[in-house]
Amino acid sequence: MSRGLGDVYKRQIYKTSPVQVSLTPQEADLLEEPMIVKMALQPQGSMDVTVKIDDDEYQKHFEKLPAVFPTDKGTLAFFLTPDSVLSSKKTLEETTDLEKTTRNITATINKPLTVAKWCCKNMTIEPTSKTTSVAVISLKNSNVQRGKDFINKLLEMYNINTNNDKNEVAQKTAEFINERISIISKELGSTEKDLESFKRGAGITDLTSDAPVSYTHLRAHE
Repeated sequence: MSRGLGDVYKRQIYKTSPVQVSLTPQEADLLEEPMIVKMALQPQGSMDVTVKIDDDEYQKHFEKLPAVFPTDKGTLAFFLTPDSVLSSKKTLEETTDLEKTTRNITATINKPLTVAKWCCKNMTIEPTSKTTSVAVISLKNSNVQRGKDFINKLLEMYNINTNNDKNEVAQKTAEFINERISIISKELGSTEKDLESFKRGAGITDLTSDAPVSYTHLRAHE
């Protein structure tokens, strides 16, 4: 996202923009071309928006924010950032000259997969040495903080996926063990029943359980 004041300057305003613009990931996935969102934010809080996608162009005026802008390519949402002069309680004397003028802001929304491919192309992962498992991740980016945030989020998601994989393996292992225990238990139960039936059919008694009965019977005859 960049901001300009007439033709004086143009700079990136990552995390410092007075306005946040968003599009749902599901709608962004359907973009075939980048969506260019140009905003002209007035000091009193109104804003003019021009959205351009390839040859299609949409325009809308908002008296205040937050606001939504439905288009054929998706619905955009606009919010004032918490530290924006328009959403804070700054007095007129506390505002800067820039904040008292029209602020021209341009945001570019790309398809997430396109951004991911670009990041992969500009990212390197290398081990610190041939004998270690420690790696150094580097990302070429025009904004240092944005590059750091991307790498931190990448590591966070990697750790989450790793833990999920470990939990899935543990769960499947437990399910396999429980299934084998169940099968073995059924097989043992069936074997015991077959053995009991065989013993009864062959007239074989349980020597352990019949011993006290035989001894009692012998004493009675004495």
